[in-house]
Amino acid sequence: MSPVARWTSLSRTPNLARSSHCLSVAPTGRAILFGGELQPRTPVDVDPSARGSVHTVHLSHAAGHVSTPSGLNWVSTSASPTSSAIPEPRVGAASVAVGDYFYLWGGRGGAEMSPLPNDQAGIWRCSLRSIETSAPLWERVIATEEEKAPRSRSYHTMTSYENTIYVHAGCLEKGRISDLHAFDLTTRSWSVLASAPEPGRGGTALVPVNLNGRPVLLRFDGFAGEELDTFDIYDIRADAWRHTVPAPDPQHGSPGARSVHGFVPFVSPRYPRTLALVYHGERGPSSLGHAGAGEFWDDVWLIEAGAEGESELAWKYVQVPRDRPAPVARGWFHSASWKDGEETKVALYGGLLSSNARADDLWLLEID
Repeated sequence: MSPVARWTSLSRTPNLARSSHCLSVAPTGRAILFGGELQPRTPVDVDPSARGSVHTVHLSHAAGHVSTPSGLNWVSTSASPTSSAIPEPRVGAASVAVGDYFYLWGGRGGAEMSPLPNDQAGIWRCSLRSIETSAPLWERVIATEEEKAPRSRSYHTMTSYENTIYVHAGCLEKGRISDLHAFDLTTRSWSVLASAPEPGRGGTALVPVNLNGRPVLLRFDGFAGEELDTFDIYDIRADAWRHTVPAPDPQHGSPGARSVHGFVPFVSPRYPRTLALVYHGERGPSSLGHAGAGEFWDDVWLIEAGAEGESELAWKYVQVPRDRPAPVARGWFHSASWKDGEETKVALYGGLLSSNARADDLWLLEID
């Protein structure tokens, strides 16, 4: 059975257009949007009345279709101006939703792309319950071993497995890096893990999956002066990386090199060997660097556990019907998904288009 991508347009919200933002989805299907840029390296939500703003929408209300002409409505709330703890506006940060909290780490604060000050660096969390009932309640999580925390950076990747957050790679003030750090949410402690294969990169992504009975993190592509075309596996128990080359799809080969793309865990009863899903991303950088728009993909791929006696992993091409609505090619957005029943659903919001405009549309992706 050949998989087919089914994209559903959920809304367009011009006042929330942005790229280089954070987007995470809680287990309930509530999407949380924070930060980003409308102009290169200029954070949004910088007005004092908008500081600490989060924007949310219930994706679970989509139910595979949108019945109202205007689509789903985002709800925007700002932190109380009297709050003693509010994260500064930023671009190129990363986030995850774990339990009752939205966690945020890293990013840069302005056009000079200088590191965040000490009182802004580190793990921030926002109570999802506070978003439901009133203004977002932010808290900077104080680590017990701050000296082991990652160096300040942007365009890194962040994911979670069980009760641990992982921060990997990204752009330092100068250069790119390949390190991996873990933050234990129970002990609030950082640990330094094995660094990934070089080169250092920004715009990559990690996905936690179970591969042959072992918990691992999958890493696909990124940018290191050019778009990369690499696949690596981090074994959580062994604290060790290895490089791999997934078997190509018999008819369509393998996805092209990319960065700042979508890469999420994916499960479906119809495709029992599937582990993760890749979508969109930048295929070639702009000659203007971050000030311009490069070339982008609009494709979708699955990564599967290989059949017994064959390659460890394998690519499966997903058809994107050209006679149905679908988001235009883009990159510089945040990977986001959640498990709805027995099947993963994927959210795509905003991003950078080839016109150098920031997108304002929200899409739901399901695989038939």
